[in-house]
Amino acid sequence: MPIPESYCPPAACLLIAEDALSCVREKGEPSCGDLVEAFQVCVKTLSEGS
Repeated sequence: MPIPESYCPPAACLLIAEDALSCVREKGEPSCGDLVEAFQVCVKTLSEGS
């Protein structure tokens, strides 16, 4: 699942989101699966903890 450009990530995941978005812009999403997945795991972990 791609990260929408307008999405405002939780602060704890902001750096991962920035890395993932810049990677997707430069290389395309298929090349950035690990970063996108790391971001999704970060958000999921935070949402489960609250």
